[in-house]
Amino acid sequence: MLKAIDSRSVSSWATAHFTLGVLRQMQNRLPQARDEFETTISLEPSGVRSYLHLGETLLYLGQPEAGISPLEHAIRVSPTNPSLVITYLALGACQLLSGKLDQAFDQFQKARAADPRLWLPFFYLAGAYGLQGSWKKPDPRWQSRFG
Repeated sequence: MLKAIDSRSVSSWATAHFTLGVLRQMQNRLPQARDEFETTISLEPSGVRSYLHLGETLLYLGQPEAGISPLEHAIRVSPTNPSLVITYLALGACQLLSGKLDQAFDQFQKARAADPRLWLPFFYLAGAYGLQGSWKKPDPRWQSRFG
């Protein structure tokens, strides 16, 4: 990280702030992580990962409504990003906690479609159905995987 800071380029500064943001997230120093990701975005507005991490951090800070915009931006800017499943899940969680249940289900379904082999979207969907107080008939493909 010291090399990134020493090079004095905007991209290097953005990388340094992004790295500090991830570190602050891991340390559960969420207000500082938010500040680092916001700084990263101001330096390098095209950095999709910064929007994802900012949205997640806002979710963790108990501000799910505020997390929606950066996560939607990350999806819009890079719809083929390798982190797309995680972005959909974070966006769905923000929407779910903001009372936007239909949008949350939509994001969880998109996460499932983005990588059908991953178990995590099924977990989020099951939790959302449980919070809704209903259970829909399982998709027949689930039975072949889990039945």
